Amino acid sequence: VMDCYKYYHHLASSSRGAPCRCFAVHGAGAEEELVPNLINGCEVLLATPSCLLRMLSAGQTSVARIRYVVFDDADILTDQYPIEIKDIMGQLDASMKSSRNRP
Repeated sequence: VMDCYKYYHHLASSSRGAPCRCFAVHGAGAEEELVPNLINGCEVLLATPSCLLRMLSAGQTSVARIRYVVFDDADILTDQYPIEIKDIMGQLDASMKSSRNRP
């Protein structure tokens, strides 16, 4: 969580007036207060795997809106959240395949 906020503050301060909406969310339902911001969209969303899955299942955001995924400390995440990472990547894969098949 601390790394999440470190990256959040770095991104938010380095945008230098460019339109870069950056939000950081993590556990315990803290994402609910960001729902209006997520509806309006953001360029960067920093979230823990389980938090992202909660937001996806609640319809607060969609994998169709995601362009890039970066897993910081991926080796640790795949050890601690293997099911969540597979679920996220499976949803992203399905979304990308369906968007390629659209006219």
